[in-house]
Amino acid sequence: MNHMLLADSGTLVKGEGLRLEVPNIKQNYTIGFQARIKEFDKVVVSHGKDKPYCSSFIEINSRAVDSYFYTTKEQMQESYTHNLEIREYINIIIKVLDDLTAVVILSSASGNYSCKITWKGCTGIVMAEGENSLFSDCKLTFYCSDYDKKIWGFGDSYFGRCPGGWPQIVNKWGYKNWMVDGFSGRKSIEALGSLERCFDFGTPCKIIWALGMNDADSAEGINQDWLATIKKVEAYCLEKKIELILLTIPNVPKCNHKYKNEYIRKSGYRYVDIDHALGADLDNKWYQGLQDSDKEHPTAEGGLVIAMKIVMEIPELLL
Repeated sequence: MNHMLLADSGTLVKGEGLRLEVPNIKQNYTIGFQARIKEFDKVVVSHGKDKPYCSSFIEINSRAVDSYFYTTKEQMQESYTHNLEIREYINIIIKVLDDLTAVVILSSASGNYSCKITWKGCTGIVMAEGENSLFSDCKLTFYCSDYDKKIWGFGDSYFGRCPGGWPQIVNKWGYKNWMVDGFSGRKSIEALGSLERCFDFGTPCKIIWALGMNDADSAEGINQDWLATIKKVEAYCLEKKIELILLTIPNVPKCNHKYKNEYIRKSGYRYVDIDHALGADLDNKWYQGLQDSDKEHPTAEGGLVIAMKIVMEIPELLL
């Protein structure tokens, strides 16, 4: 199975970049960049800087490795002095781990350096840009072995760094037999696009589909965008002989998910009833202490409840 995407260029100058279209993968992937240096000021390697929502990028200059992320605005997270003389060539590896951190490895003619940073990039394209620099023999790579996992999971902010982001909890318990794809605020149709790109790299045995929080039902009936999307997911799973596992969507004051949950419970597919586990099916009032102050996301305790429900119902997540 080929997990790697490559982009090559003879030169890379200010205003130019190498670009790779990748899915919304959240963990266990590697971005690589290598080039010969003709002139060096700085280089930027990113996942999602073009969006730039839910993006991360590093800027390497002659002094430091600077780490940035973007939610509502661009913010620097960390700056690490590398004490290298960047000359002749540059090699960069960003190894994204399963706890939403990344290890950055930098090498040049004077030596090598590594540091660990927070990493939130999971949308948009992977890109390398030479800012006020001139590079030749450039190569940008993306690699993710998780496409060989038997289970693929697709979600939204509940997959992320909110206090109750449950994938990180189950990962810590050793339940790592899955690929995690998602970003905050994602609608079902956006997840479908990522799923279709994932099929370029493999085919799982099972798909966990945890979308719908951002596709609210109306007072009259089910969200039609969500319904059209789930029908396409069902068709893909039937065609490719994939077991589809659905998750109900916790009801919240801002969003009604009654009709989607009714569809899931009557679908005949295997499902995990997160809505019920949180008590969110009781007049939108979750069990005490499980709902965050924003009334949309779980607290750390709520995330624990979800994680326990997940591993009880999908124990094959354990390696």
